[in-house]
Amino acid sequence: MCGRTYRYVRPHFELWLDTNRNVLSDIVKLAQKQDMKGDKGNWKEFLNVHDQKFGAFFSDPSKRSNDILISFLKTFTLVDNLKFFVNRIRRYKILKEVEQYTKSSSNTGSPQQRLVLLTMEHSQYKERYSFPSHNDGWMVTELGKISKAMKSKRMIAIDCEMVLCEDGTDAVVKVCAVDQNLEKSLKRLLRSGTILVGHTLYNDLQALKIDHLRVIDTSYIFEYLDRPTYSTPSLNDLCKVVLGSEVRKEGEPHNCLEDARAAMKLVLAKLEHGFNDPILIPRKMPIVKAKGKSYSIYVTFEDNTLACEAYKGIEGEEIKDSNGLPQKLVSLELESGKTISFHVRKMTPDTSTEPALPKKRQAQDESEPYKKQKVTLHQCNHVEEIEKLKLELKQKDEEILSLQKILSAVTRKHGL
Repeated sequence: MCGRTYRYVRPHFELWLDTNRNVLSDIVKLAQKQDMKGDKGNWKEFLNVHDQKFGAFFSDPSKRSNDILISFLKTFTLVDNLKFFVNRIRRYKILKEVEQYTKSSSNTGSPQQRLVLLTMEHSQYKERYSFPSHNDGWMVTELGKISKAMKSKRMIAIDCEMVLCEDGTDAVVKVCAVDQNLEKSLKRLLRSGTILVGHTLYNDLQALKIDHLRVIDTSYIFEYLDRPTYSTPSLNDLCKVVLGSEVRKEGEPHNCLEDARAAMKLVLAKLEHGFNDPILIPRKMPIVKAKGKSYSIYVTFEDNTLACEAYKGIEGEEIKDSNGLPQKLVSLELESGKTISFHVRKMTPDTSTEPALPKKRQAQDESEPYKKQKVTLHQCNHVEEIEKLKLELKQKDEEILSLQKILSAVTRKHGL
């Protein structure tokens, strides 16, 4: 054997037999996002062949049966693909054990561990922290005994300094690590049970090729007003609101040590003061004409019903964006005669659980021929009103930010 170590990989027909349905669905979603291809192509190509009735129209793996999910995963026979799947199953099982241990009545977990769980429960966690750690060059840290590891409160914040190489790739040139006392600390970085802290930490772990389970991502542990769950603020903006100070001034270069310290300060502030209520991260309103091709603005309603009614009243062709959210294409004719188009998006998915019929089949079943919905052109007589509303929104943002800063200063002063 020449001294080489070989790892046994279960045959693909045995691998999925005792795998949980939710895990199967998540693994297929990962394979779909990474455009992984088995003997019958990628997920949508497989559905077009396997399902003669609906094909790839219902492509959401969570809406498919176990048999279809397993049939797709069985089309993968390459060892590298099977190693990837084995790694995912292993990780999901460990996550389940951690979740069960922490949520059990006798083991409520430390405040630090609850932030680890908060990170794990974020909608983007499974996708962002699913690393190809089965590949060469990766290091997977062992958690050890769950009950012992979960008791560890040791936290290390890390941040990487990256440079762009001539071949277009990124390379790590510096790694900074800070402990709870905000001191540089690399020696104990990967000890069993250590919690790694960072802002969008998955980028740093990806660069370092480290797959570590206990993490606190500061972009995931706060709840935000006026933002969808998949939109996270920058470290600088978050520090302005929570800590009352920014990490760096505009135009200053990136400093990985300061970023690591800032991430740790955010975690300590969360542990000390809670910040359980949603916080407002003010959006930068364009004062001059935007140089980019497009920009967006958010409108928040008092409740979900009003928002849905307002969206329903907008005339336009409805489609779905890349995240599956409904949006309508609207065109406006300006006084100058120029026509502009934009999308009005509802920032929450449709709540209906009934599967919609495929549009093509629906058109065939109807007696009247399918007619494409026309986009209504509206006379743009409300430009001044829109600008006024923008100004009012900006003023409200500034008022809320000011109040948050005052509250943060008072809590620090009185040790609340």
